[in-house]
This record gives sequence, structure tokens and C-alpha cells, in this order.
Amino acid sequence: MYYHQLLAGQGRATALREAMRVLRLTQPHPHYWAPFLAMGRETPLRLRASSTGEEPHR
Repeated sequence: MYYHQLLAGQGRATALREAMRVLRLTQPHPHYWAPFLAMGRETPLRLRASSTGEEPHR
């Protein structure tokens, strides 16, 4: 879920928050979802350009 959100253009903290929210539906105990932290900028990830010289997708 986290990586799907990142690839959809969400920032790191937003993607983590959504993944934790979904996980809490099936695993309500904090042991399963609380230890994760978002670090870095909240900006969406930028994909690298491919070896064919194409512009990276945002």
C-alpha cells in the first residue's frame, strides 16, 4: 500500500499515513503499525530517467 501511494504521487508522510490507516483496519494493535516513521521531504518521489534518455515522470 505504501509504495502504491508513492507511485501515485503522494508524499512520503501522506503515503505512510494512508498505509497505516489501512493496516489498522485489519491489525488494530499498534504493535503492527506504530513503529514506522516517515523521514525526508514530503514532496512526491521523482523517478529516474530511463537509459533511453527519456524525461523522468513526476
